[in-house]
Amino acid sequence: CAKTANNKRAVGPAVAACYFTKNECSPPQSFSHDEVTAFLVLTERISEEVDHTIQAFTNLAPSSPLIPMLHSLAEALMLQRTNRDAVAAQHLCRKACDNLLEGARTLPSEPELSQLALRFRDCHLIVLKAMADPRSYGVNWTPKNVTR
Repeated sequence: CAKTANNKRAVGPAVAACYFTKNECSPPQSFSHDEVTAFLVLTERISEEVDHTIQAFTNLAPSSPLIPMLHSLAEALMLQRTNRDAVAAQHLCRKACDNLLEGARTLPSEPELSQLALRFRDCHLIVLKAMADPRSYGVNWTPKNVTR
């Protein structure tokens, strides 16, 4: 059961099943240099998009309740990038899900702000998609933590 998910095809389905039942709720603990670099580049792009969306909301709708949610997403993303541990990743996943649910209730009704509402949604979905990327936490870990 010490094999990684990347080696599951080479060792057979028994080891792969053992890996996913034992480690289904924790992210992978070891990463190659290329994986870490790729994930940091990915989260850097996401951070830029979130910051750009915060600026757009601040300029067009300064009293929007979505602005604090975007700030909390940006903070959780920064925490996850610096710590790179399971607790920070679970916090980021929970924050993205909670903000999506709460933000759906408080979306602006003005037609000129509908693009901003879509960008709010997209920022959170991009974070969740990046977490599901095989270079980060993978498609097995992310859905399990989204549904918690």
